[in-house]
Amino acid sequence: GLGPALAEAKKGPKPATTRSASVPLAAGGAATATAACVGKAHAAGGGFAVSPNFVPPTTGLRSWTTTSFASQNKSWTATGSAFSNPAASGSFTTFARCESNTLGKIALRASSSATLSPGEFQSLTFNCPPAPT
Repeated sequence: GLGPALAEAKKGPKPATTRSASVPLAAGGAATATAACVGKAHAAGGGFAVSPNFVPPTTGLRSWTTTSFASQNKSWTATGSAFSNPAASGSFTTFARCESNTLGKIALRASSSATLSPGEFQSLTFNCPPAPT
């Protein structure tokens, strides 16, 4: 009695996964990494991390990200830089959240940017078009 029910429960789309790519990052330097989805999946989102993180006043990499975006339907790219002080080295890692194409397809990718001065904040609003009928 349980055999068919268990077999049926395994069917369906694969869950989302996370892929990553790391490159070295040193004080005073910059790094770019691209994480790519594999197989029948697309990048539904992404981000980045710097390691070791900055712990005031003098340990880790004091860094900022200059870009983070879906570079293609299957990948996410991010770029970051590290201040010269404190002297440290580590890694810059980009992450792609990969979703099975059976869960949905990419209809449109929107892109925009804003230039901000240090300490300045700004909202960026995307107005998506209605779905085709």
